[in-house]
Amino acid sequence: MSLDETLAVTTAQEDEEYLFAFKQNMISCVPLVLKATIELGILKILFESSAQLSPTQIASRLSIKNPDAGGTIDRILRLLASFSFLSCTLTQDKAGRPERMYGLGPLSKYYVSEEGASMDAVIQGEGDPFKLANDATLFDYTGTDPRYNNHFNNAMKCMSTIFMGKIMDTYHGFENAKTVVDWQFHSFTDEFVIQLLKKCWNALPASGKVVIIDPVSPEYPGSDLVTRATFTSDMVMLALPPGGKDRTLREVEVVARAAGFSSPKVGCQVLNMWALELYKTA
Repeated sequence: MSLDETLAVTTAQEDEEYLFAFKQNMISCVPLVLKATIELGILKILFESSAQLSPTQIASRLSIKNPDAGGTIDRILRLLASFSFLSCTLTQDKAGRPERMYGLGPLSKYYVSEEGASMDAVIQGEGDPFKLANDATLFDYTGTDPRYNNHFNNAMKCMSTIFMGKIMDTYHGFENAKTVVDWQFHSFTDEFVIQLLKKCWNALPASGKVVIIDPVSPEYPGSDLVTRATFTSDMVMLALPPGGKDRTLREVEVVARAAGFSSPKVGCQVLNMWALELYKTA
């Protein structure tokens, strides 16, 4: 299965029902993200601009100290574009990488505010909204609050049961595996993931492989259920684990190659989850 063949969203009725339910569970992300863009003054900047702007251009007009602000703004705005609050055009930057340009959409004109405010987690460069709110990172906090820890783990268990059940019906990449080591991928920074994959590369036999099962963010923010579910999931990754994100296929390929692996091979796509295989290169 080629990467291009997987880009078309083809979901069965049951899958669409699940994705709709997932979106409804996460729908609170949308008004909160919209509120953040209003308070930051991003909508006002887009309103005053005669052309669409890149996330980096928006960050420069906000005088933000956080060096990762462009990437954070991009993730926020692509969610709003997926829900038709903003317009988006997919272009390329000077290095030939995909770059999204944003402008106001039909809905956003009703939310333009004459007065901007501030959002500490973005402007001050703290970069970890959960820690700002709770004085601890997500995983440290779960170790101190038994009730939260129980809810968190039950939620992960329920979602994993649904996803893995459907994936195992389609994907046969674990057959004949003698050893399986489970680790998280989208909860960490690129630098951490590269180091993790390097350790995997060193530990794997010649016939071994890494299987990544995660949401994969599309390059263009479409309005289909899969895209909306993926971008709302990415907002959770932005808010909770420091450095977490749902990567695009290109971003997965970058960290895979940096660790010595070949380009990802697509095993299957189920709901908004993908099974990607990484093999050792000579």
